[in-house]
Amino acid sequence: MTNNFDRALTDLGFSSFGENNLFTYVLQRETGGDILVNLYRDVDSKMLRVSALTSNAVPATISCNFFRKITSAALEPFRDGVGVGIAEEDDHVCVYFSLPIENYVSGNSVVVLAEILEQIENWDALLAAE
Repeated sequence: MTNNFDRALTDLGFSSFGENNLFTYVLQRETGGDILVNLYRDVDSKMLRVSALTSNAVPATISCNFFRKITSAALEPFRDGVGVGIAEEDDHVCVYFSLPIENYVSGNSVVVLAEILEQIENWDALLAAE
């Protein structure tokens, strides 16, 4: 199982998890604004937890349209999809996915991260319009 965690991390171009089974890095966009990415090795649940935070913070007041979109997206984990929420400690949208690691297929972590980053781009665009 640990080997599958290492394979998933290697697929993403990194070598090893840090302390507390956590690997964190910052993606710098050419257009500006950084994306914080976290990879957590959840050994007990046999999951690689992948999350990223938007560059833009959620404003104090949001439109009904934004509220509908985020509440709808928040239900996606019930459909085995990518989850969305708001990180209370810094008011940024968090996009996340729990990747089962027991039967890991090479490249799955790349696909998951690409989906998360695509959604981060979409949420950042929505936040910029708020």
